[in-house]
Amino acid sequence: MKAVILAAGKGERLGPLTGRVTKAMVPVANVPITELLIRQIARETGIEEFTVVANGPEQDVVKHLDALENLDDDNGPLRFRFAYQPERVGMGHALKCALKAWPMDGPFLLAACDSLYPPGDVGRFVDSFEEQKYDAYLALLGMPPELMASSSTVKIEDNLITGIIEKPGPQQLLSPYASLPLYVLCTGIGQYLDRIRPSKRGTLEFQDALRMLIDDGGAIGWYEMPGRDTVTTIAHLIELNMRRLRAMPDPVPSDEYDALVIEPVLLGKGLEIGDGTVIGPNAVVGDDTRIGGNCRVKNAVIFAGSTIPEGSTVENACWLDDTMYSA
Repeated sequence: MKAVILAAGKGERLGPLTGRVTKAMVPVANVPITELLIRQIARETGIEEFTVVANGPEQDVVKHLDALENLDDDNGPLRFRFAYQPERVGMGHALKCALKAWPMDGPFLLAACDSLYPPGDVGRFVDSFEEQKYDAYLALLGMPPELMASSSTVKIEDNLITGIIEKPGPQQLLSPYASLPLYVLCTGIGQYLDRIRPSKRGTLEFQDALRMLIDDGGAIGWYEMPGRDTVTTIAHLIELNMRRLRAMPDPVPSDEYDALVIEPVLLGKGLEIGDGTVIGPNAVVGDDTRIGGNCRVKNAVIFAGSTIPEGSTVENACWLDDTMYSA
């Protein structure tokens, strides 16, 4: 099996942060979220070949994955190939771009770059599909009605998905389950992608292809995920980093700096930290960052390569390059 990773989106809900970095490259415990997802998929499924859909060859995630050396799992080195979606006009269009550039020869995994899943569940998801051999297989998550408006609601009959509505209104909810951006698809999905018509927003919605598959009698199975982590806002990015930080067995390195470090803290490599600075609790600092003296860094995510001036306070915020972005 191969995998397609959708990473062309800008991540507009992350606000001005994504004017300088795309959501595919936001860090989680000092590792880009796309790399973390790829590592999880490879580790749990044995998939080694990834098609990554980006906005263009100059996008940050392309450069990052291209530059990685010896990124491998237990089965061997991972291979990346890229497809490009110059215009961000929907998930259905992104998948069309991937399959046009690199056709699949069998069932494949499709995942959005900004979601991570509980340990072991991507592997169980793929194993469950292979036991049943559906035409498509969806990951679902139980969700309260007030959060369903930004997701897809599904109808379930006889343990198959028989209906799906993208971004439903309060009266359109089909079940307490939302569809997550994680799928196993068979190669026949391509014929439905070719038939999608633009939505009112001018986008090609992937869920339209699934509805056509259902209408043609296709069998769509489902797997209930116990949870997921996603990055949609700066607050979510900070929360996810803090959760990962607290789960690390020993995130604080040996004492190398004159700063006061209050656990839990994750410090990258090649840092310069001035006297009198206090870091933590709950701080993730990326590689090659310069922090001036008498700074206070708490409940914060500092991107690699940033410079924080002397006397700055960074709390409940992200810092990228020379700018703070508050939650």
